[in-house]
Amino acid sequence: MTTRTLNHRTDVLFAPSRSAATLFSLNPGAAVTPIETAGTWVRIDAAGRRGWISAERMDAAEAAPKPQK
Repeated sequence: MTTRTLNHRTDVLFAPSRSAATLFSLNPGAAVTPIETAGTWVRIDAAGRRGWISAERMDAAEAAPKPQK
């Protein structure tokens, strides 16, 4: 999997929804690994911690992974 970089301070959420609970926050420049997508949301792994962020929060270097079935 490809590591990506965050553009902004980002709240990592429990579910792919703006109303979901915040699990933790990451600072700009933090490295994350995309795991799966759901619409405009990406589930990421950040040093073993996982959650959902908006895809627009990541750099645009590569496309997000395809949704898992």
